[in-house]
Amino acid sequence: MSEGVVRVLDYMRGLIDGANPIVVMMTSMLALASLPVVMSWLMSSSSGKRMEDQGGEEKEQGEGTKEASHAGNLTKEELKGYTGKDESKPLLVAIRGKIYDVSPGAEFYGPGGPYNLFTGIDASRALAKMSFKP
Repeated sequence: MSEGVVRVLDYMRGLIDGANPIVVMMTSMLALASLPVVMSWLMSSSSGKRMEDQGGEEKEQGEGTKEASHAGNLTKEELKGYTGKDESKPLLVAIRGKIYDVSPGAEFYGPGGPYNLFTGIDASRALAKMSFKP
């Protein structure tokens, strides 16, 4: 465990001695509930720094070698072909006119997956309403 987590646990042990059990329980629950948020924030801030560092390296080396994405290049009719029925094409989901490649999540967005109904369409309305009816 990290040093910060050990400090929090030691502090909470000190609270338990002679403290109201309800207060101890509520404090423990709040600490445990906030831990994932803090950890994800720490992970995202450290990965953001890494991405900035990598971006600086790319600029020094010259133009990036990334291939162009599909974003903005497809009509609604063309987008309908990217649902996973043709395995040679990526899985694409449009949200507010921007097209996202969700191929890494093929178990969710691919054929038979729970979110496959969002692929090949602009799913903005369904996602905004938190509905599985696109």
